[in-house]
Amino acid sequence: MMTRLLKLSALFLLLYSAACGAAFCQVEERPSYEEGGGWLLSAVPFELSGKSSQAVRKAAVDIPTLILEKVAGNASHVLSLAENLDRQIFQLQTERLSLCLQLSRERKVRDGLVLKESNQRKRKKQISEAEKKIAELEESIRRNLTETETLKARYDDAGDGPSIIEEVTVLDKKDFSLLELPDGSDAGQAALARGLSGLISGSIESFGGFISVTAELHCYPGGWSAGSVTEVGELNELSELADNLLVALIPKIANTMPVQIHFSVSPEEALASCQIFIDGILQKEGADTATVSYGEHKVEVCAEGYFTKSVSYPFTESQHYSMVVPMEKVLDGTFDLTFIGGGNGTAYANARETGSFPGELGFLPSGRRNLPVTINGKPILGRFIAAGDGAELGTEDPGIAAGTDYYYYVAPGLQADGSTLAVKLKKRPDEKEINDRRIWSYRAYSAFMLALPAAFLAYGNYMEVMDGFNKGGELQGNVDNAADFSNAMTITAAVAGGFFLFELFRYVHKVSGLLPQEAYIPKENELIKLEDLREQ
Repeated sequence: MMTRLLKLSALFLLLYSAACGAAFCQVEERPSYEEGGGWLLSAVPFELSGKSSQAVRKAAVDIPTLILEKVAGNASHVLSLAENLDRQIFQLQTERLSLCLQLSRERKVRDGLVLKESNQRKRKKQISEAEKKIAELEESIRRNLTETETLKARYDDAGDGPSIIEEVTVLDKKDFSLLELPDGSDAGQAALARGLSGLISGSIESFGGFISVTAELHCYPGGWSAGSVTEVGELNELSELADNLLVALIPKIANTMPVQIHFSVSPEEALASCQIFIDGILQKEGADTATVSYGEHKVEVCAEGYFTKSVSYPFTESQHYSMVVPMEKVLDGTFDLTFIGGGNGTAYANARETGSFPGELGFLPSGRRNLPVTINGKPILGRFIAAGDGAELGTEDPGIAAGTDYYYYVAPGLQADGSTLAVKLKKRPDEKEINDRRIWSYRAYSAFMLALPAAFLAYGNYMEVMDGFNKGGELQGNVDNAADFSNAMTITAAVAGGFFLFELFRYVHKVSGLLPQEAYIPKENELIKLEDLREQ
């Protein structure tokens, strides 16, 4: 009885020590830094220096949030060799901790076999199997340590620098919220727990209505600093302050050499009010050079009274780019547009309604007899929809079906303030008309293709008979017959070819009816004729 109690006590102590050993070696679940998962970025509220007002405390949260909003989707990150090393060492370390847990468990299992198994033969076999597992785990730990030392030595030989791996910068939280720090934990521990690749932290010092902000980027899992930047600004201009901080942080986030873009904006009048936006961020006013990170960026150039120019371009081939931007002026004014052949209806210019034509008693509500169209210096693509309640102007057509639409085009060169233009509207061909012309062109082409081989064959036969006649083996009558047949086939092929060209022209002409009719400057006598028609 005493022996049994001793065995149970020993077994309890053994299980307790095993549980303690497992708890000692057990580690919290760690995130993985696998290639292709994106470069995960977040930020923490900036630290405050001394006593701060409510506005400064609010800025400590708003500034890093604004930075995250502005960097979203606009950056990529090229992994450095140091980051690659950190990631691999982190994975090896995670693997070692897991192996440690398994090794502790196997050792406790082996020790428990002494009391658990009473059969000596079975116990010996089970202990041997457990020893084998323990040896395999110990060997795995040794290989892990050797691989770690090899990686460190390889990095020491190569030095730091960019690798060929590029990852898209991904925000940790889609709503741009900051990383929450549990009580008693620092930013580094929270970053590792979230699996972050980059973390923006900083500090704020206030001077009345101004604040000095220092932002710093740390890369994980290594936790080393990629650089910091300090900027001073007004407390009520946090967005501009965040823009300036981000301009300096972007090259550090991208981990590439900065790219300089030199702008040449013309004319001089546009340069005076020019504003340059890169990825939605306004650059410094008056600056003709902007610094961006390696990669694709969207550039927008704006000036008062000019059309905005924008382009997306991959700035990856050089560190210096020259961008010439000729600005186009927005023209002001109106011109009159007369529609011929459309009846009554409503006109549109660039998807905007310009008015109804011709209006009550042939006049527009404004007293004009033509539709006024606004000039903007760009080509105008318009549409005229017939009302179906009147005849075509200048024709004997009793009326036009309601909803019949016409398209027209006004070139920029014709647009001049106070000018009068005209458009001859023509009914667009429907699908049946186009298909009919297409089918006939196919038929003509088929006839031509069938006639050509017959013409070549007849001509070849004629040449063969003619060669035989020259050698004295053919009669004159055979030569005449071959010549007549060859001429007939040649004429047939020519007629078929002419028929094909005729049908092709009809098909192209019919299809061209789908194109918008171009506006033109009407002659004075044509305008007088139109006025007379309206009065009638």
